[in-house]
Amino acid sequence: MDVFISLNEDSVRSSPAGAELLLHSNCVLPYEDYETRQYVPGRKVVLFVGRLIDLKGLFLVKSAFEQLDDDWRLVVIGDGPLRAGLEAWATGFEDRISLLGQIEHSEIANHLVKADVLLFPGLHDTAPWASAEAAAAGLPVVCLNLGGVAQMAGDNAVVVDVEPVQDLGIRLARAVEGAYKQDYMPQRNWTKNSMTSLLKAAYS
Repeated sequence: MDVFISLNEDSVRSSPAGAELLLHSNCVLPYEDYETRQYVPGRKVVLFVGRLIDLKGLFLVKSAFEQLDDDWRLVVIGDGPLRAGLEAWATGFEDRISLLGQIEHSEIANHLVKADVLLFPGLHDTAPWASAEAAAAGLPVVCLNLGGVAQMAGDNAVVVDVEPVQDLGIRLARAVEGAYKQDYMPQRNWTKNSMTSLLKAAYS
């Protein structure tokens, strides 16, 4: 084997000895469908997109949001077995939380441009397209140093170390606040031509 293409750094451990290692996602996005997020003074919206299960880090989303000031809103897109618990938790925040459930994928882009930060603390996501889509709209993506979230978000990734776990919710909240204060450009790296170019360069 000459070349081994890994979706993220976590997959590198399974790479064969002697092969050239390339990091690249299998994601191809239609970037013409994504508008760029526009900054709105005073708006503070943190967005989560994903299935409502433990591996998506939903408990960390809740923990982080509890640390944010009252001027922040949380929008959750997705459905799953943890929805009932999430709805019960959200009742304590009055109108600060919107649970949209599962929506058409084509509608997600509309919510990306209305958000300020994507919070995606997945524990085992190989190549989550949601982080690439958010980066395409110019959103910062707050994530953990696990899986492929940061790679998918590119320069818009705001990476938080999973250790120590005791204050992880607090550190995620601080990362959200810090990301909100920075300017981020749209990241549009996952195209049909990117994989072809990568392989041509490897064999040139």
